[in-house]
Amino acid sequence: MLVTLGDLAVNVKMRTNAARSQLTENTQHLLSASQPLLLNALVVGDLASAEQTVRHLNAGRVWRRVRLYEPDGRTLIFDASPQKPTDRCCCT
Repeated sequence: MLVTLGDLAVNVKMRTNAARSQLTENTQHLLSASQPLLLNALVVGDLASAEQTVRHLNAGRVWRRVRLYEPDGRTLIFDASPQKPTDRCCCT
C-alpha cells in the first residue's frame, strides 16, 4: 500500500510539473502573439483596448495582479487584475 501511495505522489508531482510547464509555454505564445496589439493600443492611447487585451491574455488567471503604471512607477493607468470570486449567498 505504501508503494502505491508513493507512486501516486510521484505521478501527481510529475503531472503538476508538466502542466505548469505547458501553461508557461502557452502563456509565452499568447504574449508573443498579442504584443503588437497591446503595444499599438498603448501607443495610440487606446487604454480601453489595452486593458481588454490584457484581460483576455489573463483569462486563465495566470497572473494574480496585472497593473499598468505611468513611467514614474506610482501613477496607476489601469488594473486588469482578475476579480476575486465573490461569496454568493442564497437567501430563502
